[in-house]
Amino acid sequence: MAVCPKGHESETTDYCDECGAAMDPPASPPSPAVDSPRRPAACPECGTPLTGRFCEVDGYDTLAVPSTAPPREEAAPREETAPREETAPREEAAPAEVPEAEAPEPAGWHVVVSADRAHFDRVQAWNGADPTIAYPRFCPDRRFPLTGDQVLIGRRSRSRGSYPDIDLAGPPEDVAVSHLHALLVSQPGGTWAVVDLRSANCTFVNGADDPIQPEQPVPLAAGDHIHVGSFTRITLHATPLP
Repeated sequence: MAVCPKGHESETTDYCDECGAAMDPPASPPSPAVDSPRRPAACPECGTPLTGRFCEVDGYDTLAVPSTAPPREEAAPREETAPREETAPREEAAPAEVPEAEAPEPAGWHVVVSADRAHFDRVQAWNGADPTIAYPRFCPDRRFPLTGDQVLIGRRSRSRGSYPDIDLAGPPEDVAVSHLHALLVSQPGGTWAVVDLRSANCTFVNGADDPIQPEQPVPLAAGDHIHVGSFTRITLHATPLP
């Protein structure tokens, strides 16, 4: 039975059925005790004494893990390894020098002897018409290779012992060519020059009106023309490689 504040036993629980006094509400049963997490005294991270929830040094939250968890072990310092020796970069082998391709030198030189009507007419105009000299009606081209250091131009003569390398005795014979008329002389670099040997009718180069000076070499190039006698033209050619 319930007891009112005045000590009467009452079968009712709101008011005493004897004196009518309000009954005290029954005390609620005590709730089971809840163990609040116990805060550690020092920071598990750095060991600093704690005065609140958070560590003042590293901000560690003491409620982030159960208080029964052992303090987290600090990671062992990483051992420093010896510095790795830097190897020098491997020098790349320089590419082999490839010699520049040189222009192939001509295998040789040669001249082509032919008749030149323009030269014949020019000589006739200078010296006047000579009935003993006529322009040939047929004069096939003749080819002479240039070999050695000197090549003699002229007309052979047994009596004089003259046997030129480029013999213009014919047929057809150009009688205005001296027996020892001119000389082709090799030059450094493989070219040629022409020298007049004080011929009676002079030597001309490339159709010039004035003859070249005697005994003075005049350089020549491929395609140049030498005029001697009354109608003879000698053209210089470079012999190509086979």
